[in-house]
Amino acid sequence: MKFTFRRTPFYFLRHGETDHNVHKIYDDFTEVDLNENGKKQALRVQRIFCSLPIATVCSSPLLRVQQTKNIVLGNKLVQDVVLDEFRECPGSLWRLFLAAETRQLTVKEWALINDFTHRVKIGLEKALQYNAPVLLVAHGGTYWALAHLLQLQGNRKIGNCVPTHISPEGPEIWKAEPILIN
Repeated sequence: MKFTFRRTPFYFLRHGETDHNVHKIYDDFTEVDLNENGKKQALRVQRIFCSLPIATVCSSPLLRVQQTKNIVLGNKLVQDVVLDEFRECPGSLWRLFLAAETRQLTVKEWALINDFTHRVKIGLEKALQYNAPVLLVAHGGTYWALAHLLQLQGNRKIGNCVPTHISPEGPEIWKAEPILIN
């Protein structure tokens, strides 16, 4: 896949926990609030992002992401951009991500995944045009697609509210490092 975005480091944060995460309900069409634990998770990472020189935040329009972003940023002034390309994938696609870990997917199934990954790629291209450093606040499916696009090494899943620094590691590979919370 041809990349047209800047090869600049950025940060990624998956939204805080929701009851749908707890009960493994894969449904992107329902607006879901953060649960109490999700709000606490966002508060725990707030001091990390308040101390970083974030210039731009690009986020999914979904409620759980907007709630996370608002808690994490506190009163920090940044350019705030909502990108529809970072919406969560359909639940059926999440089930394909999981299935890919245990079986071969069909050509049609991979085509569905590629359509979603392409949408995320467009979002990343837009996001990295803004002033750096950029923080992306989105979903687990978005991270999964980014991991494939950027050929991230290791786990392609991310927990709720795990702050992650993503940076280029050569001409084609990127590295994702969780930021430790003290």
